[in-house]
Amino acid sequence: MTEPGIRRLRLLIALTVAGLAGLAGGTLPATLADDDTPPVVTTCPDLPPVDGQVATVPAGEECPPTETTPTPPPTTTTEETPPPPPTVDTTPTADAPAPPAPPAPEPVAATQPAATADAAATAAPAAPPTSVKPPRQSAIPQHDAEPQQKQHVAQRKHPATAPRRKTAPVHPLHDSPYSGLAMRWTVPDPLGLDDFPKITVAEFPVPPFLLPIFQAAGAQYDIHWQILAAINEVETGFGRNLRESSAGAVGWMQFMPASWQRYGVDANGDGERDPWDPVDAIFAAARYLHDAGAESSLPRAIWAYNHAGWYVDQVIDRARTFAGLPDDLVAVLTREGFADTASVQAKLGQDSYIGRDVKLTMPGQALLLDEQALRQRVLADDNVHVYACGREDIARGRIDARVLATLEYLRLSGYDPTVSALECGHAYLTKSGNVSEHSSGDAVDIPAVDGTSILGHQGPGSLTDDVVRRLLRLQGLMEPHQIITLMTYSGADNTLALPDHANHIHVGFRNMR
Repeated sequence: MTEPGIRRLRLLIALTVAGLAGLAGGTLPATLADDDTPPVVTTCPDLPPVDGQVATVPAGEECPPTETTPTPPPTTTTEETPPPPPTVDTTPTADAPAPPAPPAPEPVAATQPAATADAAATAAPAAPPTSVKPPRQSAIPQHDAEPQQKQHVAQRKHPATAPRRKTAPVHPLHDSPYSGLAMRWTVPDPLGLDDFPKITVAEFPVPPFLLPIFQAAGAQYDIHWQILAAINEVETGFGRNLRESSAGAVGWMQFMPASWQRYGVDANGDGERDPWDPVDAIFAAARYLHDAGAESSLPRAIWAYNHAGWYVDQVIDRARTFAGLPDDLVAVLTREGFADTASVQAKLGQDSYIGRDVKLTMPGQALLLDEQALRQRVLADDNVHVYACGREDIARGRIDARVLATLEYLRLSGYDPTVSALECGHAYLTKSGNVSEHSSGDAVDIPAVDGTSILGHQGPGSLTDDVVRRLLRLQGLMEPHQIITLMTYSGADNTLALPDHANHIHVGFRNMR
């Protein structure tokens, strides 16, 4: 074989061996060609390129270590790892409180209150028997179950928006259609604030024949008549829906039978305590609220009547709406209620609230008597002492029924009044030059109570103070225009202190004739 052929054969063998070595690990045999062919070398792919070419070392040598590919240190079990991103932990521990978690979705059947007959008659939502959730949370129709679950999923994704865990407050505030009234939970008597939006007679939904009952029961138990009217509206729509509720509540004010056994009263004097009679039922509701502490906190008393925050807010909202009707219009409508004998007959089964022969046992009953019955009772009452000329005024119908009802109201409250002036025997003008309310038969002067003279018995805690405070319970049509003694009372703008009233109590009403 010629010399060039031998060189080509050696080159071919070297290239074949280099290819096999490259597949095995990149090591080329260190064989130099006798001609211009490149030497056999070992490539170092981990080294940085030199002049754009892969770095090499002579065959048989190892590639040097590089600083760009350090060997990672061995992992040890004592090295701490960074904590994962914060997640909502639904299992609280004793060491640290867990962040608030959204509540698990509840079945629709568990959150939906049973439908009651009350809801069909009024636009007001029916109160869940034991739930304190507002209507938008509790009254969920069946077809809304899927959207509700999606809402809970969204809360899990955004724990910051999840509702806070409740810590068993005494009376929690809830979102409701009436949440604007929530601040009024902090005051004992939300209706004691004189900031009611004014309404007209057309906007006043209370049936007039019920007004005397609300006002009489309110005076009996010291409850705002507007609260009683609002509860009646929410519960039965002023008696338009008297079916038994799904929870078993019955009657005009929706009493549970066990509660009625305890708080029911025979207010109309027919010998029966009847929840289906509006007089008995409304008086019983006032008694319940009074016993539940309405004097110290009216909202809490309403809560006791129905354990739902939205219910309290709605009752207060409606009561404040009713209070927006001016007092003189309320008085006119109440008188119309007394005159509406057709409605009284239809709802009570008799032509008057209290039977003429009924023995009165409660002060509030006196406020339900018509004018003729009042004349007869006052003249026949040995505990109401009226001077001779005054008795003639009463017999002739010259004295307003409100004056006569006030005398019977005081007597039934345990304060036997002595009357010194009605119309007869009193000057036409007062000492200040104004026309006296006595001149129209709308006022009475009381110089003694229970045989004790008013003179020398005025001031806080006195007999006169007790009588005035009892008179301040009178509401609506029966609220006096003036109560004059030597004392005034905070929040009662109808009380006046005049020095010439040291020896008697003056009770006067606006002339409505």
